[in-house]
Amino acid sequence: MNDAPPASDSNGRARRRVIFTLLMLFLLGTAASLGPGITWDEPDYVLGGYNYAQWLTHLSPDSFSREIIDRYWAFNHEHPPAAKLVYGLAGSFQGDAGLGLFLTARIAAVAMFVALAGLVYVFLAGRFGRAAGAIGALSLALMPRVFGHGHLAALDVPVALACFATTLVFFRAHESKWRAAAAGVLWGVALLTKLNAVFLPVVLIPWALWFHGKRALVPCVMLFVLGAAVFFAGWPWLWHDTAGRVQEYAVNKAERLGEDARPTGTTSVPVHYLGTTYRAERAPWHYPFVMTLVTVPLGLLLFAGIGAGGAVRRGGTRGAGVLMLASALLPLVVLALPMVPKYDGVRLFMPAFPFVACFAGIGGAKIWAWRGRLGRTLVVAVLAFCAVVLSWTRPYELSYYSGLVGGAWGAERLGFETTYWGDTVTPDVLDAVNTDCPDGSSIAVRPPFARLRPWLKQELVWFDGRMSDATHPDFLLVFPRQGYLDEFTKNLIRTREPVRRWTYCGVPQCMLFDLRNGK
Repeated sequence: MNDAPPASDSNGRARRRVIFTLLMLFLLGTAASLGPGITWDEPDYVLGGYNYAQWLTHLSPDSFSREIIDRYWAFNHEHPPAAKLVYGLAGSFQGDAGLGLFLTARIAAVAMFVALAGLVYVFLAGRFGRAAGAIGALSLALMPRVFGHGHLAALDVPVALACFATTLVFFRAHESKWRAAAAGVLWGVALLTKLNAVFLPVVLIPWALWFHGKRALVPCVMLFVLGAAVFFAGWPWLWHDTAGRVQEYAVNKAERLGEDARPTGTTSVPVHYLGTTYRAERAPWHYPFVMTLVTVPLGLLLFAGIGAGGAVRRGGTRGAGVLMLASALLPLVVLALPMVPKYDGVRLFMPAFPFVACFAGIGGAKIWAWRGRLGRTLVVAVLAFCAVVLSWTRPYELSYYSGLVGGAWGAERLGFETTYWGDTVTPDVLDAVNTDCPDGSSIAVRPPFARLRPWLKQELVWFDGRMSDATHPDFLLVFPRQGYLDEFTKNLIRTREPVRRWTYCGVPQCMLFDLRNGK
């Protein structure tokens, strides 16, 4: 007599576990979203999205005129609108463009991050088994840098989600025209999210032709046709003066690669890397590869290494392994090109990490099956340790470095940038500034970050001038993005003791200096 439970019962239990895990990840991400300060780019994305949502929710026959389109869609039009529109629609439910708008936008960002983890599970479970799916999804969630970006209202995780979804659907696009059409639509959504997506065909087209030959022709054509159609249809800013605005968008992105000076007075975004600050020139080609190696937890890196070799060699899923490997390498190779600026840690190549997590899932599943209980114990131990480390990093996930360089402490001594995006100016920091700085005193933030003003009390005087020993504010708030600090601030950090210091693993994340009367 067979007492084994029916397969449908087993599948049902598995689905319930996955749904429960993703729900818990959403709740944890939502809670974590309260920790980091407002980052450099979030105000533009969130307020831009709010404008777009207002246009969408107040449609009328006049809404399609150039005047109305420009009124609502001109703000932050240098970036495509898809993720920003999601943030704006989420914020519209809370009524106005106040500070609560940022919280609702971050909750929407968490939902997209959870969806990305869910897709990792679905893809791996279908091709490599449930154990690989579960370990892969958990691996993505346990990468501190990725988790940190996963609860910020920015564009990097959304474009990773859109690129990953496009790749997954295109993987089977040769099987039917409906799948091919869906892949094209998803690529259009990816293009509407961020520039990174434009490079996807560099991997998808050769891979499809190599593994599927003539059957890949229709999916490849539909990818371009529908992708372009969705891109133009989904961005009202392009509906008027289309040729001029497409050219403007292309030139804007090309200027990021050019030699024109930026507001910082440099030809590229300054970045501190391996002890050198690169301002007038780009960081070295190996920046994205090194940053990947030193920001993915060591245990997950080991899983991914084992999984990558096995996935590419594996018989019936070899096509999947090759596609994942090429998709993981593509963002790194693009950023490694000499003309491409390299800065801001790992965020500019975020689409690589879902595929790294896939390899970690495959490698972890292989270890799970190795020698029974011993293998399972090793996998659980690695994931549990990563979970403890992740909880320890909060709210400084974007400052995380792995044990490969001795954590954040070792990374600082090796010359890596220890913070860069303003996230370390946390609500606790702002509360301390509002409490410690007397009414009427002047304050500056370095690097210059004027968007903090709404979070500081109105009684503080904002200091916008150039600082020197003779001219300076009463208080100076510093988050030490090494590449952006001027000589006055660098000397201050070397020679003066702050009245307040916030640290992670002994590394300063934010400092408040009292400059009154030589204090």
